[in-house]
Amino acid sequence: MKKPDISRPTILSLLDAFCTDFRPVAKPGTRKRLDLVIGHLRQFLESDADNVLIQPDFEILMAERQLDPVGAFERTMHADDLFYALPQYLAPERALTDPLARRAQIDLVANLCSWLWEQRYLRAHTVSECAVIDMEVSLRRSRDTLRVARHASSLRK
Repeated sequence: MKKPDISRPTILSLLDAFCTDFRPVAKPGTRKRLDLVIGHLRQFLESDADNVLIQPDFEILMAERQLDPVGAFERTMHADDLFYALPQYLAPERALTDPLARRAQIDLVANLCSWLWEQRYLRAHTVSECAVIDMEVSLRRSRDTLRVARHASSLRK
């Protein structure tokens, strides 16, 4: 049996490590929103993120889902797969409706991306320049949309 590659942790261990790093320093309200957003992200990954996978990874995911569908994406995929999926997670149709939760959603993605690069789980040879630009554009659009919504909300008051 092939040994797991510990130099390439799965999304499950990455999200657990990320939360271990960020959760303790957050205020109680922020921790609650972080937990909400992480749960929302995990649901998205399991239900809608498989379209970012290349064929061999998709086949691995399908085989894993036959064994145990719950959490299969997180158990089998890695940092680069997560990074490629995150712009879709920021799409308007997946936006959390509460403005504070939406801000937490955007902040989590930005912090998670930074953390993945800082921890060297992502490298220039595993992520295309186009994907990095796509991530930056998704973050900017999400922040702008939230800002416009907040402004419109304040005008109604």
